[in-house]
Amino acid sequence: MRAIYQQIWAPVPEEERVRLAGLLNEVKAGRPVAPADAQALRDAVRTGVHALPEAERARLQELSGRAVRKSLLLP
Repeated sequence: MRAIYQQIWAPVPEEERVRLAGLLNEVKAGRPVAPADAQALRDAVRTGVHALPEAERARLQELSGRAVRKSLLLP
């Protein structure tokens, strides 16, 4: 997963990557973020995922699906 996420974030300039990582941490913590910031985060991830080679994109989907299924089984 780490290698795939590195590919997703590689095209994002370092300064923006740091800003978006901070936003992602806010979201994970359950704190609200501005709609424009949330959209910027979605756009960066979407662009990076679409730029992945097909094999990596398929692997990401598989691993993400497993993670979601596992989280649904937790109490």
